[in-house]
Amino acid sequence: MDIVNTSIDFQSFKDETLMPAVVRLSYLYPEYTFKLKDKKISVDLKIADENNIRKEINFAVYREKIYLESLDIRKKIFNEL
Repeated sequence: MDIVNTSIDFQSFKDETLMPAVVRLSYLYPEYTFKLKDKKISVDLKIADENNIRKEINFAVYREKIYLESLDIRKKIFNEL
């Protein structure tokens, strides 16, 4: 099977968002090595998996962004209980 390198640029995101996403992706897909460099997440993968993995990378990054952005709100809610 052909191997292709794919990368997605996340210039507008902070490293505190990107690093946890890379860790999560590495856990979910141990057969691949995800790398973060210059705000780009890249991975060498089977060409047949490219579209699925690109979706997963975007999902992981946005999930982490939402988590970090709502952290203060969740802390306030739990402190009031």
